[in-house]
Amino acid sequence: MANQFFSIGNAHAANWEIVREGKWDTNFHDIYFLNENVGWAVGSRGVIAHTEDGGLIWNRQRKVSNELLEDMDFVEHELGWVAGSAFDRNQSQGIILHTSDGGDNFQVQFKQASQNGI
Repeated sequence: MANQFFSIGNAHAANWEIVREGKWDTNFHDIYFLNENVGWAVGSRGVIAHTEDGGLIWNRQRKVSNELLEDMDFVEHELGWVAGSAFDRNQSQGIILHTSDGGDNFQVQFKQASQNGI
């Protein structure tokens, strides 16, 4: 398992502080904060992590072992999208996931076979 951590700082921070370290069994590829408190992180193994307190505590919202999630965007607290690739029988498929409940549930909005994902 990979030992991953989250850190807090800002664009002008002289020092970053590790606020959450643990065994997430993933490599994170993107992190997105809607505001100073609410954020998500996505990574390999289909992991989506979520925080409501500026990153002090992270909770896993989703994990699907055959997905690599690489990008996300939320337009408001409840409404967001995640993009990446799903792997099945040596074939990569581009995938877009959608949530309308803040990430409690994600539905596949788009999935298409591709040589290189999306």
